[in-house]
Amino acid sequence: MSKWIAVWGITLLIGISSCSKDDPTPKPPIANLAFQLYDFRTPVDTIAIELPNGLNSTLMLKSDYTWTLDLDGAKSSGKYTWTPTANQQADMQLSITQWTDLPSNSILSNKLKSALLAVTSCGYSLTDPSYANFLDLKNQKPYFPFVRTNKK
Repeated sequence: MSKWIAVWGITLLIGISSCSKDDPTPKPPIANLAFQLYDFRTPVDTIAIELPNGLNSTLMLKSDYTWTLDLDGAKSSGKYTWTPTANQQADMQLSITQWTDLPSNSILSNKLKSALLAVTSCGYSLTDPSYANFLDLKNQKPYFPFVRTNKK
């Protein structure tokens, strides 16, 4: 009888230890979705800067906590943090690993870089129309930095 209890106990222990553990880090619901930038504001500007018509842009947060930006062929990338705070909102921070200026407009590139580095949170919607707004909600100025996007 004690052999059966030992075999049962070992089998139970192996079964429990082989179960996959849930990843405690929440994956962003907007991960791996392509978004198109349409306007942004830097920490020092008072007006929003619209991306010129015809300028192709794709911003993607990936599920491995990296991001990519393709701004009319100028590719940039980095890492980000993601901490959900409420329904369809999260605290986040972007860091830049590699930045490529848009050859036709380096001023626009530098301003966008500044706006991305100022981001402290993200509000998003996956319903139609889908969007992700990257904001600096810690900035108490009336003209806080942001980067607004729509799902492609």
